[in-house]
Amino acid sequence: MQDGRATMRKTPQKDAWGVKFSFDELERFLRCTMDVAPVVPLRDCKKHNGRCILLRQDVDLDLYPSDKFTKIQKKLGIRSTFFVLTTSHTYNPQSARLRRMLREMSGDGFEIGLHFDPSIYGNVSKARLDQAVRDECAILERVIGAPITSIALHNPSVHGDYPMFDGYLNAYAKEIFSDERYLSDSMRIDPFLHPYRGKEPYEFIKGIKKFPVQISLHPEQFLEGGGDYVDTIVAYTSRMSETLLHDYFETLSIIRRDGL
Repeated sequence: MQDGRATMRKTPQKDAWGVKFSFDELERFLRCTMDVAPVVPLRDCKKHNGRCILLRQDVDLDLYPSDKFTKIQKKLGIRSTFFVLTTSHTYNPQSARLRRMLREMSGDGFEIGLHFDPSIYGNVSKARLDQAVRDECAILERVIGAPITSIALHNPSVHGDYPMFDGYLNAYAKEIFSDERYLSDSMRIDPFLHPYRGKEPYEFIKGIKKFPVQISLHPEQFLEGGGDYVDTIVAYTSRMSETLLHDYFETLSIIRRDGL
């Protein structure tokens, strides 16, 4: 890990805004974005006749940083979409704490959508995938107490598969997705690649010619003071360790109190 970390530190960053990935920089960027067009969740695209910026967060590793994202967006008076996995091996949206967090996010006006990973089902029929989408949406609907209307595929470019599902708004539908109208920080995991696939965020926003535009961010990549992707992993593991220790000592105190 240390050798890999040293390599990442020495890799020159190509994107001025993406050097730190701090919450302060996120807020500045969102303010700039708001000056260009309304910033809205996917479900509200038609309300603005398509002339809007669709802000989405794909929650791949850790849901907890999304709380900071919502606080910043509430401060700015905007709402967005958070796409949540039900099949993640690093967080569980049905756990008590995350259930409360998702319900609060939904109640505050943020859209909760399904982050769907077709690859976990293997080589199955489209009908089987359709059922899997409905099943996973039902899980999130029970969590937040509201319908799920939007879907974003997980790592579609890696698998080369972009299935569509009837009855849901898909973030990768051709009507709202194209290279010239899409900005994502998904390449930040590799220190040798440009974090935004060669697009400079501010220049991209200033150069918008067609709407709607999608901005896709990953909350776990942002830190209070910024840092590289290894820092996000360290922050995640530290947070999980603290959670486990908290649960352990809480259980231990109950056993000792009740003499179990």
